[in-house]
Amino acid sequence: MKSMNIKFSTNGPVKIKIDGEKEIYENVLFDTNGNSINAKKTTVLCVCGKSKKQPFCDGIHKAVEFSSKNELEDEIIQRYNGKEINIIFNRSICSGAGNCVRNFPKIYKNASENWIFPDNDSIAQVKNSIKSCPSGALSYELNSDVTCETYKDVKLEIIKNGPINVKGNVETQIDKWSTNANKQKFSICRCGASQNKPFCDYTHASLKANNYTF
Repeated sequence: MKSMNIKFSTNGPVKIKIDGEKEIYENVLFDTNGNSINAKKTTVLCVCGKSKKQPFCDGIHKAVEFSSKNELEDEIIQRYNGKEINIIFNRSICSGAGNCVRNFPKIYKNASENWIFPDNDSIAQVKNSIKSCPSGALSYELNSDVTCETYKDVKLEIIKNGPINVKGNVETQIDKWSTNANKQKFSICRCGASQNKPFCDYTHASLKANNYTF
């Protein structure tokens, strides 16, 4: 694969364009279980949450009058300072994957406030925990410099009843990037209800609670 371009349509789907020679591309687009999904030269994915051909667009966004407008007024930024490393959490782009709490329980506690403790583990583990965050909501700071990871290979993961996780050096045009957002690692809303479009803000959790699937 030479390059990937992610284009967001106004009030419509997201178009994934891969520059390469083959008609079908493997090892780029995956489902929640890690199974490869065939991606053509241009693959159109649903972000309104209503398509009957998930994860692909079937054009229903027009009928449901889907809006891709970003409606977020204020970001929620939480900062947790440690002795040697600081952790910054942007709740406005958190997809709720839970990798941090589940895999690094010394650092992250299951609570809404005062839940991150940078000094409870090594700097290496703090960095590993932030690397494991698929949405880029977590970042760390050393010597007042915010650090974001970079990735060589491109990978898109379709999370069942959740977002599209993007990882890698992709070409895209997003008018409003959230604070400390990693442009090589972010989660795209797929339920159509995020206030921070095109980013996922974990609104899909409330939809799943009402048995809505996509």
